Amino acid sequence: MINVGCGEDVIPIVQSLVQRILTELKLCHERGERNNLIINKCWNVIRLITELDTFMPTYASSIEE
Repeated sequence: MINVGCGEDVIPIVQSLVQRILTELKLCHERGERNNLIINKCWNVIRLITELDTFMPTYASSIEE
């Protein structure tokens, strides 16, 4: 389980994961790949964070930006 503790610390992590997904997605398209393990893992971490009831009510708008 992820300890979100201070949500302000999690927002940059989520932003970094989104950036990595976009980079990997571009590389996948260039290589003609249809699947990428890094994208899947990054997405799973984002999904896990956003499914936490203690985190989402406060920081949902920050993540959506």
